[in-house]
Order: sequence, then structure tokens, then C-alpha cells
Amino acid sequence: MRLVYKDTQQEVKVGDFNTLDSTGETVKVISFQKPHKPSSSGKVVVEFVPAPGNTGAIGTQQEYYVSVIGAEWIEREDRGEAPKTFTLPDGYDHNKNRRMLKLRNMTEAEIRALRPG
Repeated sequence: MRLVYKDTQQEVKVGDFNTLDSTGETVKVISFQKPHKPSSSGKVVVEFVPAPGNTGAIGTQQEYYVSVIGAEWIEREDRGEAPKTFTLPDGYDHNKNRRMLKLRNMTEAEIRALRPG
């Protein structure tokens, strides 16, 4: 399960600066908690930071639903959502990685026996 911004699909991280959808005030993400049941959306704790237009007391923290910062949980196991697929990076060598896995599971004597000479 991952918390991402709806518009960019970038993962939400502690320390991110964002704008509250309801008031337009600038806040910093302090923490977030996963939904406790399938129908829940989870919560985010933010801190009001010095910025033009902020009316909240600077430094105070407030808990909101994640949608207030434009975020949503994706790949939710509690709802049976499958994780998104990913592509392997360019230059990824399947054969090399298979060989490395095989070597990892071999004894030192078996590895020495593979060496020529």
C-alpha cells in the first residue's frame, strides 16, 4: 500500500510541502497512517509553515484525511488491489542475475570447482 499524490502519482514523503485543498495554506507533511479498514481513507498530520496566506498558527500540527492534501492510497491489499507492474531498467541482465543467485546458493567448494585451471 502506497500513499501518492493524485495528480502526479508521486509518493508522499514525510517532509513534503503541500497546499491544503480546503484553504490553500502551505503545510509540511509530518506523518501519515494507513487506513484501518477497507472503507477508510487514512489520515495525514501536517504542520503549518510560514508562507503568504497562511492563517493557521505557524508550527501547529493538525490531522486531516489524506484527500485534503490531494493524496490517495494505491495498491491497497485490504481492497484486493493488485500492485502496479514495473519495468526493468535498461541494461538489466536476466542471465547475470540468475547466475549470481545460483552462486549465492552454492558452497565455497562448488564455486572453486567452477573456476578454470
